[in-house]
Amino acid sequence: MTIKTIIIAALTLTLTGCPIYHISQSPRSQPLSAPEILQTNGLFIHDYTKITFPETIDEFHRTNVAKYDTAAANISVGYNEASPNCPITATIYVFPRPPMNYIGAAPEVVASIENQILQNVFSATKNDIVHAHSNAKLIAENQLAFGEKKAWVAKYSDGPAITIAKVLIYDLDWIVKYRYTFPATCEPQAQQAVGKLEEGLRLY
Repeated sequence: MTIKTIIIAALTLTLTGCPIYHISQSPRSQPLSAPEILQTNGLFIHDYTKITFPETIDEFHRTNVAKYDTAAANISVGYNEASPNCPITATIYVFPRPPMNYIGAAPEVVASIENQILQNVFSATKNDIVHAHSNAKLIAENQLAFGEKKAWVAKYSDGPAITIAKVLIYDLDWIVKYRYTFPATCEPQAQQAVGKLEEGLRLY
């Protein structure tokens, strides 16, 4: 990054409170024309965040790991819980947030930028669900707090199934997104199982 870029970044961010200094660590990469399967066996570790994805978590079994860019920075990991009464399909996405350099930025400025990024990703996620499932109807939407992390959650009804999408900022460089689909008839059981999956991933 050039001195000119640093100066511009510093001038565009208001300096109040305890400043935050951070240079984006997102790798340079190019999107792939189609997803590429990376790994199906053994412990998978995302190279950049060091988030780990075991083969099994509680009753969930990992089904695939795919990358969407040349650097394998943008990935998805699929898990299935194959209970005959309540089958659950889960996909966890990890991908870089838009590269942002904070040079002496006020915490409230960073929080405002993060909130806008989260809104944009959340809106795109909801559009993806409706595009893929034309009968999907939004039945709930809310924000949740997990310690210092904040997540936006949307719940859709799609005939006999329910799809839940959750988006959160993992840190200053990365976003994590969850998608779950399960039968509406076993929602309490599914919500409990999903909680165990998220607990096992330790992402917040």
